[in-house]
Amino acid sequence: MASRARAYREQAESDLAVFNLLWRAGSVAEECHALHYLQMASEKAAKAVLATAGVRFGNQHHSLSFLLGMWKHQRMLPVTRHLGSPPLQVRAMLKAVEALCPQIANSRGVGLNAEYPWEDPAAPGAWYSPCKQRFRIVLDANARLTLLELIRFLETALRRVR
Repeated sequence: MASRARAYREQAESDLAVFNLLWRAGSVAEECHALHYLQMASEKAAKAVLATAGVRFGNQHHSLSFLLGMWKHQRMLPVTRHLGSPPLQVRAMLKAVEALCPQIANSRGVGLNAEYPWEDPAAPGAWYSPCKQRFRIVLDANARLTLLELIRFLETALRRVR
């Protein structure tokens, strides 16, 4: 039986592997599917880091924000000291990836998410499906480079989880 941290790490690694498969598949899979797995992998990676450090957390979807807040306020955990703080563009990308979660998107008053259809709050009756959307975080070359940096950062963080 694995520890809580290791179980989250294992699942984060699995989700990240599925993200990579879908991302490489390109036009075969809509980008929302790859981004959904990236969002889940990022959330579980954050929970793995928090669990390794002994930080208590529930089943909420705000783990990335919590961890980013700790980095922002220099409250480094033993496991994150070796990582250092992620670059600003990676932190911004982590926030954007976290917002792909429907619960986070809804709490911020934004419908766009990578998982479920949503109704436009400004136009009741107008519904959108993730598979028909273009996501801002992958549209340009700079965003794609930052996405690659984010993946490398997550992989490094997961290697430090016991």
